[in-house]
Amino acid sequence: MVMPDSGPPNLSGQVAVLTGATGDVGRVTARALADRGAAVVGTDVHDSSDAFAEDDSIVYRRLDVTSRSAAESLVADVMSEHGRIDIAILAAGIVTLARVDTVTDEEWDRVMNVNVYGVMNVARAVVPVMKKRGYGKIVAIGSTAGRFGGAASGAAYAASKGAVHALIKNIARNSTDDGIYANAVAPGPLVGTMWNDIVNAGSPPDPATVVPLGRYGMPGDIAQAIVFLASPQSNWVTGQVLDVNGGMIMI
Repeated sequence: MVMPDSGPPNLSGQVAVLTGATGDVGRVTARALADRGAAVVGTDVHDSSDAFAEDDSIVYRRLDVTSRSAAESLVADVMSEHGRIDIAILAAGIVTLARVDTVTDEEWDRVMNVNVYGVMNVARAVVPVMKKRGYGKIVAIGSTAGRFGGAASGAAYAASKGAVHALIKNIARNSTDDGIYANAVAPGPLVGTMWNDIVNAGSPPDPATVVPLGRYGMPGDIAQAIVFLASPQSNWVTGQVLDVNGGMIMI
């Protein structure tokens, strides 16, 4: 299939499903997609959320991404309501700080279930509906930890994000004939809940000493990168891990 040329970031008429919607990056991404015209179905594990109460273009649905059947049911519900899914943003994730010699089996399994199966379960539910339409954009949240092993995060987290990067590339390589794009965004350290967990475990370095652009990232930095990969702006981009880290990784 010959993919269309790239164009402006207009998402009018498109439907986006977003996991991890109540997290720092998820909330900002949902609104960024809605600002471009998309109807957004934001999901998370909580029974309810008032994060999007004032935005009619964003609706909230509960989803446990570790459950394949729940992911399939959610996709079926969205298809029944909207008749299409153009974009899937896979942002659900948890962090762990345990090293390989201290991580427990339960902690390892929990991180892998959320961070890896959480991507896999939703991806394999949306790919068939995107394939039928001949178009779709999948964007997962990876991490610099999955690129170089992580400086502050734990073994399970780094391994899970490395797996996400490889999974996205595999989806992309096997979906070009179906009109489906698959990419990941790999954030560096961000100001927000996950980074606070790391901060509380010790003293973080001065960003000026580790980030060439002189500051830690904000959720909006990641949201705008996601919009780029989810929109027609990136119609010649697939199978990529986009590093958004203030220049910490330059390759």
